[in-house]
Amino acid sequence: KTGAWTTLQASSFLHAYAAGQVKSAGTLALYVSSQQVTGVSLLSTQPYLLPVVARYGLITVGGPMWILARCKHDWNETTQRLNHNFWEDAINRPEIFAESITK
Repeated sequence: KTGAWTTLQASSFLHAYAAGQVKSAGTLALYVSSQQVTGVSLLSTQPYLLPVVARYGLITVGGPMWILARCKHDWNETTQRLNHNFWEDAINRPEIFAESITK
């Protein structure tokens, strides 16, 4: 194996974005759970907010991670193809391969 193909910019952006969204989703969940309406918790008076907050967290954190997983699959295929082509070319044209190593 000669190396791995990845788009560093996309990979780092998706990791950073997902990590930032974990913080955002946690902050939103804490905010909603701490709100009071006439002395009663907001979540006890508006129970529909719980699935909304959960979906928000799932979409904002899971979305970038899902895209990253799909990209990793594509990157692995590209890595396999590039490695195969490199070694096939090295075997079929050893004089060019040896010359490029010795220079």
